Amino acid sequence: MVGPPGCTAAHFKVPRLRRCPFDPEDLVFETRLGGGADGCVRKVRLGKERPFALKMFWDFEPPKTLRYWGVQRECQNAALLQMMETAVEQAVAAQRPVLVIPDPASHDDAKINQAAFCDEGRQHQPQLPTQQSELLATAIGASPESGAAGETPAAMPSVRAITKIPRMKKCYGWLTLLRGLFDGTPSWLRPPCLTFGMKLKRFMQPDQEYPAILYEYAEDGENDPSKVQEALDFFWLAGFSATMSPLARNWKSNVLLDLSDIVPARGFGWKERYYQPRNAEIVLSIGAGLNEEDYGFDGYRPPPEVVARAMALKYRPQGPPPPPPRPSWAVRDRHVVMAERRRIRGLSRMKTPQAVSAEASQPTATIERAKTTEPTGTTELSQSSPSSSTISGLMPNTSPPSPSSSGERFVPSKTRTPFGCPSSGSPGGPEDLTVDQGSMILYRCLSGDEGGISWYDDTPCSSSSDDNENKSEK
Repeated sequence: MVGPPGCTAAHFKVPRLRRCPFDPEDLVFETRLGGGADGCVRKVRLGKERPFALKMFWDFEPPKTLRYWGVQRECQNAALLQMMETAVEQAVAAQRPVLVIPDPASHDDAKINQAAFCDEGRQHQPQLPTQQSELLATAIGASPESGAAGETPAAMPSVRAITKIPRMKKCYGWLTLLRGLFDGTPSWLRPPCLTFGMKLKRFMQPDQEYPAILYEYAEDGENDPSKVQEALDFFWLAGFSATMSPLARNWKSNVLLDLSDIVPARGFGWKERYYQPRNAEIVLSIGAGLNEEDYGFDGYRPPPEVVARAMALKYRPQGPPPPPPRPSWAVRDRHVVMAERRRIRGLSRMKTPQAVSAEASQPTATIERAKTTEPTGTTELSQSSPSSSTISGLMPNTSPPSPSSSGERFVPSKTRTPFGCPSSGSPGGPEDLTVDQGSMILYRCLSGDEGGISWYDDTPCSSSSDDNENKSEK
């Protein structure tokens, strides 16, 4: 990147980070510094120059889910910070400091404050009712009547002047790197395969180019809460909102290392509930101690009763396990309906004594065994008197067609005894059985005859009457 960036309204509306002027082939990897869900950070060198921090991102294209693109957010933030730094330097040199809303709270306030840094915004800013020299001295804090440093005089309390920017991590632009660039490096320098949560998996393919950003290398050092507070206040006044999970490890030597912790006013993921002043002590304690649960992530300490209620809910005694979930109403109603249908179907098959006597008084059709010596087991249909064994049931009481005078016989394919109904003449067995004319299955049930075919086998059943006949012949 050569020269200062552009500071027009179009540049602020769509911020774009410039390309890194260094050659990626000259990078020498030294060690891995860390990483997260957005990318991995490594310490690199360019020849004999000072070390740099190279952040290589996992996603080479925008994600398909409703999640921010890490390289896009960091490029926008780095470009905006560079333009804001240039705008403040130009404004101080022209003795026209940048004027912003002192207590922004809405999304519109954030966009107005961000637009105040552009060239058009600085040209249309109102003039204070003092001379330019006195204004600059008051904004810097040299005049005792102005109060604290960086504040405007009492003549215009609705704006606040910004004359300097806290120290930010210097960015040298973006570049692309091949995954195969790490083939000759040790295994602990190569991009690892990481899993965040249940679904978010991070890895790099060997034949793919991945975006990266080159930053200055920040040495290890303690964080001064007052310096960190200045940076947090500037982010708030410049229209940046925080994220839902800032971490203390992202701050080193009073410098914000991970620019994904802030969201620009026109960026994806900006939330109004996270746009408020933040306390440096709370931010530096999140993720660094055991008091993380005592503070909210929005930069304020909740009331004691809220903390006590949350702690009591978290450490409440565990009771017995909950009962298993009940079936849905549709399934349960279906079970009830089917059970009722089965009960009604069983009652419909039962007969009262009056119904049995009424059916016995009516003439019914009977089936007699055909007296023949044919081995095929043919049967003959005849019309007999009502005193013979009858056939009755749920079907209408109709008689089968009588045979013709020529002696024509009807030969059924199979003759079976119904399941659960013993043959006629057996001890305790019913003499009335059902005739299903639709299925063409005839059940022959003659009194005193146990002959027939069982319901589970196709071979004839042994009859007691045949045994009696054999005994009588002997």
